[in-house]
Amino acid sequence: MLGGGLAARAEHPAVKRLGSLIVKNEERDEIVSDAKNQPSSPSDAVSKSDEESLIQVRRDKAAKIRERGAHPFANDVARDERIFIGDLRRKFDVAMGEDGQYQAEAVDANAAGERFTVFGRLIARRGFGKASFLRLRDGSGEIQLFAKKDILGEDFAALKEIDLADHIEAKGRAMLTKTGELSLELSHLRLVTKSLRPPADKWHGLADVDLRYRRRYVDMVANPEVAQVIAARAIVLGAIRKYLDQRHFLEVETPSLHPLIGGASARPFATHHN
Repeated sequence: MLGGGLAARAEHPAVKRLGSLIVKNEERDEIVSDAKNQPSSPSDAVSKSDEESLIQVRRDKAAKIRERGAHPFANDVARDERIFIGDLRRKFDVAMGEDGQYQAEAVDANAAGERFTVFGRLIARRGFGKASFLRLRDGSGEIQLFAKKDILGEDFAALKEIDLADHIEAKGRAMLTKTGELSLELSHLRLVTKSLRPPADKWHGLADVDLRYRRRYVDMVANPEVAQVIAARAIVLGAIRKYLDQRHFLEVETPSLHPLIGGASARPFATHHN
């Protein structure tokens, strides 16, 4: 056994879900692999053309942002003012009743007029003219943002330049919507980083297994549970490494989680050139 340190880390939420998530990922890999082996259709070319059109629209928006003197890839965010979404939600746990629902009076009392600044990736949005609801995600959780034109003012126009998968900076007061969801009523909204590629399909997700493993960053956006598995792996490896370091073991790098032999030990194979 590696001691109490590993036992404590085993209680981490990400580690607890590691086993079940790995099983789910393996099952999903089998499903999408079968789908990948199906014959391609003429619609594949159309889909590729559609994606290129969407990318061009996003590039045009980035160009317009530059024309008005702003930067579509800003590096001047106020990190000292930031609160992680997970920490924000925990702050309002005291406003939750025994039925698991937030209490409006308790939310207002706990907020005390404070305005919170959050950064994250936009994963969903819906609008109703002069009001829009946005779904924001960072590495710790998700929260709903409520953008109202008469409160947000000039920043409301930024919604025209913001697309799904963009990174945004938002500031506002905590509130409870009519449906009882904890949200931030925005007083400031800004695009931080423009995503030039659209996110994976909402219903089918990232279906190409090879692409999922070659572009892990896309896989983690399309499938948040994958990021939890990777986080759990990092926690486990960190605990093992700390335990062995404290006992003066020497770490030697070797291939990790690699099913194929590579390098000088690889079996020769035929390519286009040989």
